[in-house]
Amino acid sequence: MMKKFGAFAGVALLLLVSVSLVSAQQAVSLGDTLQGGLTGDPVTFSIELNAGDVVTITAESTDFDSYVAVSDADGNLIGENDDGGANFGLNSNLTVVAPADGTYTIELRAAFGNSQGTYTLRIVGTEATQVTYGSSTEFTAAEEANKFFSFTGAAGDVLDISAVSEQDVQIAITGPDSQVLIEDDDSGLDNDPLVRRLRLPEDGVYGIIISHSWQEVMDENPITLSVEEVDDLVVGPEPVTVKIGIQSDIDVLHFDVEAGQPYTLEIQNHDPEQSFSIDMHFLGDEYTSGELRTYRASRVVMDFTMDQSGTVRLTINNPGWQGETGNTLAISVQPAG
Repeated sequence: MMKKFGAFAGVALLLLVSVSLVSAQQAVSLGDTLQGGLTGDPVTFSIELNAGDVVTITAESTDFDSYVAVSDADGNLIGENDDGGANFGLNSNLTVVAPADGTYTIELRAAFGNSQGTYTLRIVGTEATQVTYGSSTEFTAAEEANKFFSFTGAAGDVLDISAVSEQDVQIAITGPDSQVLIEDDDSGLDNDPLVRRLRLPEDGVYGIIISHSWQEVMDENPITLSVEEVDDLVVGPEPVTVKIGIQSDIDVLHFDVEAGQPYTLEIQNHDPEQSFSIDMHFLGDEYTSGELRTYRASRVVMDFTMDQSGTVRLTINNPGWQGETGNTLAISVQPAG
C-alpha cells in the first residue's frame, strides 16, 4: 500500500546536530536543534534559505499537540503540518522545498487552544539533486527513507516522471508551495511508478520524493529517475484516441469545467474484451471527484458535474493483465444537453 506524504508528513531524517535553548524569536540555521517553552502564544524563528533547499522541521512535545508552518518574507504559506510526527501523531513533521532565495519564518504553536509546555524543534537540511527536462538520473539509496530531487518548471509544462527499479518504489511530486500534487507507485511498465502527463499549474521549483512503497527504507538496487517533457492531451467534443497497456497502464487527458455545469463523457472501446477504468480529479486533491470501472463495455456514456471550476485530470487505466497488444479508446467530453 502506498504511503501518503500529505505535506511531506512522515519524512524522517536523522542527523547529529547542535542543541541550543531558546525563549523567543531568533534566527536559526539548518542543523539546529532548539529547546524551549510554549506559554500559549506562537513562537517564530527566521531562517535564510536558497532556492531548492529541502528542509525538514520536526516539533516534539509531551505537553501539547504541536503545529508548525513555514512562510516566505511576504507572508505566503509554504507548508504546514499538525500531526505528521511520532507520539501518536501529536508531534509535527514538515518538509518544504524553498521556492526562492530569501528569509523564511518558522512558526510553532499548539494545534488547538493555548496549550503550554516544553518542546524540541529540529531543523534539518537535506540536499536535493537538481534535475532538468530530458534528464535520466541513476542512483542508489540503500538504507535511506527518501531521496529528494527538484526541478524548475513553468505553468503549462507537461511531464512524464518515472522511476525504474527492481525494488518497489513510489514517487511523490510537490508544488512550489511544498504540498503534494500527486503520487504514484505502479502505473508504469512492470509496476514501476509513473506520473503521466503532469501539467504544471504554476511557475516555480517543484520537488520529487522517491521512497520505498512499503518498507521504511530503500535497498541497494539502483533506481533510474526520468523527467520527460511530453505533449498534452486535451479532450473536448471531438474524440481523442488513446492507446493504453503498451508503454504504460495509464494515459491522462485534460479538460476544463465550470462548477455546476453538466457534462457528458463518452468512451468508445475498440476491444470490448478488455476492461478499463477512469478517474477524474483536480490536481492536488486527495480524493477523486469521479470514478468508473467497466467490464466488457463497448461504449460508455456518463453525465457528471463538478463542484468547482478548473482543469480536470482524466486518467484512463488498463489492468496490466488485459492482453499484450494494448487497448484503444476514443474519448470525448462536452457540455450535456
